[in-house]
Amino acid sequence: MEMLTVFSLIAVALTISSSYAPGVDACGGYKLYVDYFRNCGKNDIIQLSDDFGPVLNEDCTVAMNGCSTVKRSFKTAQVTYDLTRNGAHYTGTKNACQLLESVHGEVLSIMDSIGAPHHCPIKEGTVCAEGKQISIRKHRIKLPMMSGTTKGKMEIKTNSGNACFEFSASLNRRLFSG
Repeated sequence: MEMLTVFSLIAVALTISSSYAPGVDACGGYKLYVDYFRNCGKNDIIQLSDDFGPVLNEDCTVAMNGCSTVKRSFKTAQVTYDLTRNGAHYTGTKNACQLLESVHGEVLSIMDSIGAPHHCPIKEGTVCAEGKQISIRKHRIKLPMMSGTTKGKMEIKTNSGNACFEFSASLNRRLFSG
C-alpha cells in the first residue's frame, strides 16, 4: 500500500480543486476533471479499483474514492516517473521506501487519513479510502498555480513484482457562472 501512498500524494496534488460532477463548481470555482487514474500493467502486484481517484468537493475537501490491493508483500521499491504538466516534462527515479520514511508534517497527516503506510515492508492486503476527506481550505490561494493539465505514468519495481499506474487530470477555474 506504500506505493499507493506515493501515487495518492500525486492524486492529492492533482486534486486540490473541484468536484467530479459536471456543472458543480468547488473550492472557489475550480473544477477537477479526472480523465483516468488506472493500472497500466497486466500483472501488477498493486491493483487500483476502477473507481480509484480524487474528488474535490464544494467545501474545499478532497475525497479519495476506491481501493488499492497489494497482491504480494514487498520490502524494496523503486519508482520511475514520467510526468507532463502544462507542457513541462519531469522524469526521474526514486527509492519509494526512503521517500515514504522521509514524509512528515501535513503530508504525513494526509497519508494517515487515507490509511497509507509510512514505511517498507509493505504487506499484502486491501485498503479503501472511501469516505476519507482532506481539507485543503488553507491552500486555496495556491490553486491558480496548480491549474492546468497533468498526465503521468509511474512504474514501480519491487522485490516481489512490478506495478504501473497512469493518470490524466485537469484543474480549471470556471470563468463565468451559469
